[in-house]
Amino acid sequence: LFGFESSTVYSVVPSSQIHDLFEEVIDELQNKRPAYEKLCVVKLFHILALLERKSAKETAPLGQYVDKISPIIQNMNKEYEKNYALEDYAKMCCMGKFHFLRIFKGITGCSPIEYRNNIRIEHAKELLADTDDLIEEISRAVGYASNIYFCDAFKAKVGVSPTQYRKSKVLLP
Repeated sequence: LFGFESSTVYSVVPSSQIHDLFEEVIDELQNKRPAYEKLCVVKLFHILALLERKSAKETAPLGQYVDKISPIIQNMNKEYEKNYALEDYAKMCCMGKFHFLRIFKGITGCSPIEYRNNIRIEHAKELLADTDDLIEEISRAVGYASNIYFCDAFKAKVGVSPTQYRKSKVLLP
């Protein structure tokens, strides 16, 4: 597989260069000009080389930390309603606060608190759609101490207030 492990899932964001190469392969396959098969193979090798380079660049510096960060992510998914501070998460994986923040953000693309808040908002959306609980109760259930902060965070993330979201999810008979 030219540098790729067959049992490993690679997650890289394709670049415009890779996208363009795929478009060229599709064009060659559709038009079938002379030597199109050889050009397709060359372009596919080029794509694989770029993906390998991009994958190595994205995972090499942080790969050694995935095993330390994964339990924290699992903990956040289970205990999203708990208000752990950044320092608490860092201690859980035996790292300094700023080192943990940099590594976590490098792996997930967002800060630990933002990651946890995203989980909270997703659970709040489920509760708003599936229950008749008051918004204040949902706010507390997902870990927000302030109902006003919850409503602001919800609207910033979802684009509508919790009340508007609930109304949009009510099915009319």
